[in-house]
Amino acid sequence: MASAHQYEPSHRHESEWIYSSILSKRVFTPLNDYIHQQLTLASSATSSSSSSSLASSCSSPWRWCYALLELYIAMCGYAFNPVMFPIWPILIYTLSFGRCSSLSNASTSLLKLNAPSNNDNIFDWKKWNSFQQLLLHHDHRHHAATTNTVLYLISVFLTLAFTELGKAFFSTSRPQPSLEEKGVWSIPRKYEKLVASLKSKHSFPSGDCAQAMNFCMMVCKYVMTTASGTTTLALSSSDSRIHEMTNWNDNNTITHHLINMFLFGIFLPSVAFARIYFRCHWIEDCIGGVALSWALHTTIVPEIAKHI
Repeated sequence: MASAHQYEPSHRHESEWIYSSILSKRVFTPLNDYIHQQLTLASSATSSSSSSSLASSCSSPWRWCYALLELYIAMCGYAFNPVMFPIWPILIYTLSFGRCSSLSNASTSLLKLNAPSNNDNIFDWKKWNSFQQLLLHHDHRHHAATTNTVLYLISVFLTLAFTELGKAFFSTSRPQPSLEEKGVWSIPRKYEKLVASLKSKHSFPSGDCAQAMNFCMMVCKYVMTTASGTTTLALSSSDSRIHEMTNWNDNNTITHHLINMFLFGIFLPSVAFARIYFRCHWIEDCIGGVALSWALHTTIVPEIAKHI
């Protein structure tokens, strides 16, 4: 059997038209080869001498760092496995409820400042209207969180349906070694069996990447805007104190930007890399999954949100 440095991969997947573009052959295929066949994040007692382990030449503390990095990548690769599904609706509900709770804390102070007294003119409709709206919002944290959770569940099954339709239509093969490649693919992946469990037959588009993008879009477009959207009900009042106490939430964009940076800059790329690293997908599959979810969130999901 040829050694790793002498081996030329067969690129059998390039016979499938989805992987046959010039971009795939010139850019994605070499990256796929490197990640699937050579790259390892942590050293292993069973790794061959030809493997290019990033931790093999490092001191013991750095090996622990690479081991933790590999564990993090494995968690990202397993995050949207069907077994882990219950975690995400619970997280959507918790985040949404937390955003509404931050509004309710401000609303409690507003209620004390603006509650109509016996000496108030009963026909001061602006003040009464603002007071009633704040009361309504104060009692509907669960409703807002439940609405987001229901929308997320709908988007999950919608994404799953389109993903499976795409897999059935394109019928692309997952990364699998030929007889000649098995020696090269023997470079260990510590959590590979766990991450690759319960995967479907076909590869394009990546269902895990589509679900990861779906979660990121839900948090960005709906969860993080829950509180800022509800504060607008209180802005009809002419009392400047209401404007001052509610606008703090609308103007607090730093946290929103930081969360978006983490979701789209760290978490989503980590999920995509994990699906490639553990030899479940090609790079094109992950791009297709992200694009599919983005398309759903710019067309169908907003229309569904209007009717919930």
